[in-house]
Formats: sequence, C-alpha cells, structure tokens
Amino acid sequence: MADPHDAGHERDAASFGFGSDPLAGVVAVDMPDREQSWSGVQLSADDFTLAQKYCKYAGSALQYEDVSTAVQNLQKALKLLTTGKE
Repeated sequence: MADPHDAGHERDAASFGFGSDPLAGVVAVDMPDREQSWSGVQLSADDFTLAQKYCKYAGSALQYEDVSTAVQNLQKALKLLTTGKE
C-alpha cells in the first residue's frame, strides 16, 4: 500500500530539468594516457592519483602536527611529479 504522505513527491528526471536523457549535451573529451608535466616528464593518470594521495597524507599528518611525515609525503609527491618515479 502506498504511503499517503508520499503523494505528489514522486518526480521524474524531466521535472528536474534533465529531460528524458540526463546526459544529453554532455561532450566526451579524449584524454591522453599520459600528460606531460612542466618538467617534461610524461605522467600517467595513476601518477597524478598517487601524487594526490601523498599530498592527502601530508595534510593528514599536519592535522596531527607531524611535520616529519608531512614533509616526507610532500617530497614523495614532488619527486614523482618532477621525475615520474617514486
């Protein structure tokens, strides 16, 4: 049995302005497998993800005032981004 409190609350995608296809108008962009950094090193999407992870770890370490760990993780991120190697 339907809940009387829910009456009139059902909406379809069109009522939110999406029309029948919520992806209409979305343009696909071809992304290269590797991106060249300012240092000329070819970096993959995985390299960028790992560098972001190191930066996230550094931020977490700073929340605990662990400067040594923060610096180590930032150095790892910089090394990866500038050399393409861990």
